[in-house]
Amino acid sequence: MKINYSTYISLVLLTIVFFLAPHSVYSDSVKSATDPNSPVTIILSPHFDDAVLSLGGLISTDPKPLIVATFFTGAPKRAVKTEWDKLSGFLNSKKAHSMRYDENSKALYGVTIKNYDYLDYQYDPSRSSEKVQKSIEKDIENLIALYPKRQIKIYGPSIFTEKITHPDHRLAHQAFYNVFLKHKDSNLISFYFYEDFPYINLFEKENSISILQFLQNIYPEVKLTTMTIPLSKKTLKQKLSHLAKYSSQMRALSPHKSLLLTAKVFMINRCKAEKLFACEVVYQIK
Repeated sequence: MKINYSTYISLVLLTIVFFLAPHSVYSDSVKSATDPNSPVTIILSPHFDDAVLSLGGLISTDPKPLIVATFFTGAPKRAVKTEWDKLSGFLNSKKAHSMRYDENSKALYGVTIKNYDYLDYQYDPSRSSEKVQKSIEKDIENLIALYPKRQIKIYGPSIFTEKITHPDHRLAHQAFYNVFLKHKDSNLISFYFYEDFPYINLFEKENSISILQFLQNIYPEVKLTTMTIPLSKKTLKQKLSHLAKYSSQMRALSPHKSLLLTAKVFMINRCKAEKLFACEVVYQIK
């Protein structure tokens, strides 16, 4: 078959555009939404891996524009050595910072990423918690303000007992809840606590009450409604494959056993009573 020169050039250009265009790795049912009025999903992640650990299934199935905002992504000006970075396989904080950015980009390829450069607690244990929390509140407010007059679903980490909750997660949680209080009467914004994994797994093993009851006891002034996010076998497999891209954190979080297997078993068992293959659970705040 003969192809004239102009047709050949057009085909070449189309091929280049196809391969250079971003392709979401979350391909189960995600479709790019170009409608400027379409709803927006925002997931607040204390550290790079938390969004996928807790809501990787939601990320892979939600067809709406989606933003993952991660707060504690900064690095000290001078390289330091910490026990966590050592467990993760890093020589120092500089190496950790570079690699963790790369892991996150690969795990969330095709998703809109917003990173804030707060220092992780391991790098700045003497920080002013109140100052950091207030600053994160402003960040969340500014993120919401980017989408005026649009429906927004925003997910923030749950809180657990003092023994279980990481200091960075506590600050992100409190900032998220304070922003909810400012917008609780909004008809456009819906707020949800997500079950922060693997902390939820530890909580269930050590406590006789459910996380729903625990949260409701902390916040009696609001009503929490359980929302189940069903995960198909394919979606769960996707979630685990993206989680595996955080190889340094998988190494540190589960030095003696596979956290991927623990996550898989937890998600499968989470909604057995509802006869779902697997699920993630969030709690709407009203």
